[in-house]
Amino acid sequence: MEAHLEELKRFEQFQGFGDNVVRYLCEGGRVTFNQHRDVLFHFEEQAHYFGIVLSGAYKLCRPSLGGSDSIVQVVLPGDIVGALIMCNPKPIYPVSVVSMGPSRFLKIPKDVYPTAWQMNAAVASRVQELLGRRMQQMHMHKVLMRSHLSVRLAQLLLDLMDQVSTEGVHKLKVPVTRQEMADVLGVTVESVIRTMSPWSKEGVIQTTEQYMQILRVDVLVKITLGAT
Repeated sequence: MEAHLEELKRFEQFQGFGDNVVRYLCEGGRVTFNQHRDVLFHFEEQAHYFGIVLSGAYKLCRPSLGGSDSIVQVVLPGDIVGALIMCNPKPIYPVSVVSMGPSRFLKIPKDVYPTAWQMNAAVASRVQELLGRRMQQMHMHKVLMRSHLSVRLAQLLLDLMDQVSTEGVHKLKVPVTRQEMADVLGVTVESVIRTMSPWSKEGVIQTTEQYMQILRVDVLVKITLGAT
């Protein structure tokens, strides 16, 4: 834990807290290192841990009626996973949590949540705010379901984009396939390929070494606004 204190204090829910407070909130925590498509938690598995994404990303999946997994959401560094179910007498995970590329996750024992997180008013308020923001994002994506696929795809890429650019080029934070994009949006992979193909030809996006790069953020923003 000591090696990760400064890293944790950069996340919104811990900002302004001293080392001892962060240690208390993460007591018994351990960092897990996952490779691409490793399963961190299984759907309907008994929940013994909640935690925080430290790096990389994880997709939250539920089984669909067709038998394949449907991606509910993608969580990124600083996002909290599993907190809301920790107060249940016998919590179970409502989703599977699967890594997208090399990722790290801080697993915190469930008993720490009611004794430390809920009892700290400042932390509880920040957690509610962060989870509320995530619900708002999910609602926005539901609203976008009525929009053209190009709008929904552009918004997804902007959501996954690293805000720090190198010479104007933004990488996605995670290696995401077109099939995974299709799963998130509930469409076929063929339709995703058809929509994104012109963007590649026009120099809006580029795929290198499994990571997608966004070369023209302004174009994607205009698409989300319905300007193109």
